[in-house]
Amino acid sequence: MFRSTALNWKGPGTSRRRLCRAFLIVGLVVVAQSAAALPPLPGSHAHGVGIAGVRSEALGVPALTTNTSTLDVGQALNAAVNTSTITGGSGNASNLTFQWAGLPTNCTTENASNYTCFPTATGTFSLSASVTDFSDGQSGTATAVSITVNTDPTVTSITSSAPSVSVNQTVTFTVVAGGGTAPLTYVFKGLPAGCAGNTSIVACKPTVAQEYNVSVTVLDAVGFASNAVYAVVQVTPASTPVSSGTLTTTDWGVIVAILVVGFAITGLLLVRARQREKVEYLASAAPTRVTARQSPPPPPDDARPPPPPGM
Repeated sequence: MFRSTALNWKGPGTSRRRLCRAFLIVGLVVVAQSAAALPPLPGSHAHGVGIAGVRSEALGVPALTTNTSTLDVGQALNAAVNTSTITGGSGNASNLTFQWAGLPTNCTTENASNYTCFPTATGTFSLSASVTDFSDGQSGTATAVSITVNTDPTVTSITSSAPSVSVNQTVTFTVVAGGGTAPLTYVFKGLPAGCAGNTSIVACKPTVAQEYNVSVTVLDAVGFASNAVYAVVQVTPASTPVSSGTLTTTDWGVIVAILVVGFAITGLLLVRARQREKVEYLASAAPTRVTARQSPPPPPDDARPPPPPGM
């Protein structure tokens, strides 16, 4: 049924030429497929050529996406290239390589579309990523993104306006802080009853007498919390109110009445005293008179008793 035929290398020239062309085509296909699987040599060409000799397009790389544009030292920075939206090249994401540039301090490049690092120094950095399709040598660069790294927030001190106050007296807490990503929020713990606030200065009137250990931390705009600092204030029971020294109209009326009565009594006493002194002076200056003792006049005749009998 089957008939084997041997290649006749000595046959007509037409058959030999056809056979050579067939082997040449197969060899070119194998070489092209092998070359497509290898990364291109650096700087070998600006445009790739596919298996069928079709020129490929340059890569269109979308803008980077980052978790933040501002962070503090030690916080995580994440940046990513969305490979599904890259245009041009072979269209195969597994053929892409990545090179990151403009990284903050302590961050080194990685061959990854999703990149994370933890900066260790402050500054402003222009972060970008270059993408290359190694199957055809096409490349593109994402638009740079500005990243700012700030110092961590810190609290230097917290002080109270007085170490001890009475209930319902005003006490003021003052916090000195710096660093971080503005704005800063001040988080107090242990404030006296009747006190509340989240700014650097809190003024209030405590309502309960006891000792308070007040602490404060600072939280910045990117969620980094500072160290805690403490202050102690003693709140004592309320004392008896003392007049502020301001007199009302009624107070002045009472004072004037008291003064008038006092002056009147004083005047009367002075007049009485002067009169007494005058009388005593006159009494001491008058001459002493001595008068002879005189017999009383005789009674009238009709009042005399009748003479005794025999007279």
